[in-house]
Amino acid sequence: VLAIWSGVGLPIGGALGVLLFESSYSVGILTVGPIVSLAIWAVARTLTRRSGYAAAQLFTPAGESTPFRRTLSQEETLIVRGRLEDAVEALTARARDCPHDPRPRLRLAELYRDEIRDLEEAVVWYRRAAAVPGLAPENARQVLRELLELCDDRLGRPEAALPALRMAADRHAGTRLGVWAGQEIRAIRAKSAADRGTREIGSAAVRPPGGAR
Repeated sequence: VLAIWSGVGLPIGGALGVLLFESSYSVGILTVGPIVSLAIWAVARTLTRRSGYAAAQLFTPAGESTPFRRTLSQEETLIVRGRLEDAVEALTARARDCPHDPRPRLRLAELYRDEIRDLEEAVVWYRRAAAVPGLAPENARQVLRELLELCDDRLGRPEAALPALRMAADRHAGTRLGVWAGQEIRAIRAKSAADRGTREIGSAAVRPPGGAR
């Protein structure tokens, strides 16, 4: 890179040598040229670094507008060491400080689901992850799928996922995610109605004739 800038700096140095020191052009190249080349290279390097820093700030700025810039290494270390209460505290603080970052909420949901075994609290954090503003549709759908699996397969209460699904259907109305959320809502309602009808039929079947007790 320095050699490239020398191709610019050496002729300029030769010209400056003639103008400022009344030396020959060749002497100016040998004396002033290297200094000018180094100066141009240093300025170009500084500008390049600052441009890179600006680009990094544009695509990964600090604060709430950067959902995926910071890692959860500290919190993961606490989990690996079995310090689950400390991990919950740290992740909760991260979720509070980074309202546009779904990762601490998702990690809390997984932690409550798989390690602490508090499924109700896991549902709460999945809902909060799904509610993060600006969450990409593909990420929102993945969060909702995990929430549905938890509510249906492990809790046996798929209706617990309805608030998050309704929010997604409203927020992404007219998109593939909105349509999918609407379909899941109708499926859950239909299943709930069918289960309710089955229970009513079962209750009627075991009821004594004439309503006698």
